[in-house]
Amino acid sequence: MNSPLNKNAMDNIGNKLMNRFFCRAEGVVWDLMTGKIGVKTKDGIATLEGTGDDAIVNINMFDQFGFEVPAFAQNTPTAGI
Repeated sequence: MNSPLNKNAMDNIGNKLMNRFFCRAEGVVWDLMTGKIGVKTKDGIATLEGTGDDAIVNINMFDQFGFEVPAFAQNTPTAGI
């Protein structure tokens, strides 16, 4: 029995469902100077140091020392951040 949905349609449904939960995050790099994962910005590589109220964002202006890594993000309500 043939399915009314072809393979492309099934792949499309799967991709839409996956994108609802996870999406590819662009600009995520491993900062070789600090050894931390950060995000490329117009000012350099932004990394987080510390935790909670003591956390600060560091900017490494030498963004050529960043090695791009595959990363995915999960939809999170703003209140959960």
